[in-house]
Amino acid sequence: KILIIPRLIRPVNTNMEGEDDIPTPLINDDGEDDTTPAFIDMSSAVEVTVSPEEDVEPMEDDDEDDEELPTEAQDTTVEAPKEDVSKCTMSTHTDAIYAITSHYDPASSSFTIVSGGGDDTAYIHTLSSSYIPTSTKLSHAHTDSVSAVALNAPYVGNAGGGKVSPKLIGVGSYDGAIVLYNQETGEKVQVLEGPSDVECLCFHPKGGTVRSSYFAM
Repeated sequence: KILIIPRLIRPVNTNMEGEDDIPTPLINDDGEDDTTPAFIDMSSAVEVTVSPEEDVEPMEDDDEDDEELPTEAQDTTVEAPKEDVSKCTMSTHTDAIYAITSHYDPASSSFTIVSGGGDDTAYIHTLSSSYIPTSTKLSHAHTDSVSAVALNAPYVGNAGGGKVSPKLIGVGSYDGAIVLYNQETGEKVQVLEGPSDVECLCFHPKGGTVRSSYFAM
């Protein structure tokens, strides 16, 4: 139900000549301000019953709201497939690769790559002159991502004193372990346990010393 209620009516002088004129109160014959409020009688109130079954049309939106904004033209150009110019692909890791290093040995014409990743593993990849890769998973069972790898092959022969350093692989992980492997056989040589995450790893130019950096809280 809708109840229409009477409202207060204040008599004003609406006889205005210009747009800037403001309505003024009416003045009676005695020159007094005749602003006595006048009310519509309550008996004039009207009660209207609206049936729920009746369809009530929704208010119409402004025409501006109905207008659709212009859309940018879509680029339908199809890019041509990019040419794969790689010599070979090694799909060994099952997660992102976080560290990689490599060394080319001109004496044997072989190219060695060591990689480590988020699957907690490290691999050594050897490529022949015909770019045929041989991949070997390094044996240590890390419990977190492999974050750093290094080779001392560029420095072998610089140990001094006539001593020849073995070719080593260094692998560091977020589990705090640094593992040394024999590059030629892939066998584990030594495990160095650190205090926390291994962030970076490298060999000293003399070849037999490994340097590392740990994350400190």
